Amino acid sequence: MIYALVVGVSNYSLMGAQNLGFCKNDIKYFSEALVKGLSAKKEQIVKLGENDVVKKQSFISALRKFDFEDENED
Repeated sequence: MIYALVVGVSNYSLMGAQNLGFCKNDIKYFSEALVKGLSAKKEQIVKLGENDVVKKQSFISALRKFDFEDENED
């Protein structure tokens, strides 16, 4: 079973660096590739950064959505 956390950060203005303009596209196309190429289920893909930034708490919350226990263990 495939689980994915797809993260794209395009707003670097707080760091004084140039913004990256295509991260939203990267998030979209990478997620689609996981579904089409690896048969990942859309509901098992969490996407962050579609609004240009990813906050620490959002990242931590997204990780908590996944159950990392081995499914084969009894």
